Amino acid sequence: MDLDYYIGEARPDMPGPLQGPMPIMRMFGVTSDGVSVMTHIHGFAPYFYVLAPINFDSKLCKQLLERLNKLILGELRNNSENISDAVLSIDLVEKQSLYGYQKLDKTRFIKITLCLPRLISIAARILTTTNLLGQSETKCFESNIEFEIRFMVDRSIVGCCWIELPAKSYKLRSPDQYESRCQVELDVAYDKLIAYEPDEKWSSIAPLRVLSFDIECAGRKGIFPEPEHDPIIQIANYVTRQGESEPFIRVIFCLKTCLPIVDHEVRCYDDEKKLLQAWADFVREVDPD
Repeated sequence: MDLDYYIGEARPDMPGPLQGPMPIMRMFGVTSDGVSVMTHIHGFAPYFYVLAPINFDSKLCKQLLERLNKLILGELRNNSENISDAVLSIDLVEKQSLYGYQKLDKTRFIKITLCLPRLISIAARILTTTNLLGQSETKCFESNIEFEIRFMVDRSIVGCCWIELPAKSYKLRSPDQYESRCQVELDVAYDKLIAYEPDEKWSSIAPLRVLSFDIECAGRKGIFPEPEHDPIIQIANYVTRQGESEPFIRVIFCLKTCLPIVDHEVRCYDDEKKLLQAWADFVREVDPD
């Protein structure tokens, strides 16, 4: 499983705001049958916490939202993303700080949810350098956590764990909507994901396709190969599945001719450009993980 995010438009059929820019998580994985999947995960928004002043109550959340939103928008020079609601919500919550000894089990914090991850640093700076909360010092918490890590922690996802998308919880994309070379692409709300702990039942590894390749060049003696002067003369490839000891594909791409090699398919090409194009097509067809 691999994970990153990109900025896209909010969708009315997904959690979160109805319009405006939103981060969309992009998760890559493989099913138990070896099918590669790219999942667009919608509705998860970045947030951080601020230690609430003693006299702050839930009635002041709306006022703070409006004032902070105005200040953040003022910091955006060109606002190329056309952000109108930088702050999505402000809530008063009870949490426990991990810093030092705490007399109380719970402390009141202000949870500030924003539309984009990059706005967290702007919001935190505004809160710590102004008197917006009516106090001399404002402490921010969890404002430096990377957005991908935040998502994984909140959804109990760890690297290479198994994730289930319940039936009817996702929407398959048509091939003309694909943004990757995965075999399947789909859209799903972030709160529909089910992540399994790697216990006995879910400790297996997906049948990942692993491509190993070695490139040989017609190098000059004593000089490291340079693409402008030294052509690629051979690319040897092994493709294996996770859990299998022997490769199921052995292919060698050669410039000009080559003698037959036992248990290997040899493909020969007249010039380097054709060789590289054929190898690129091969990589796309194999779809290694």
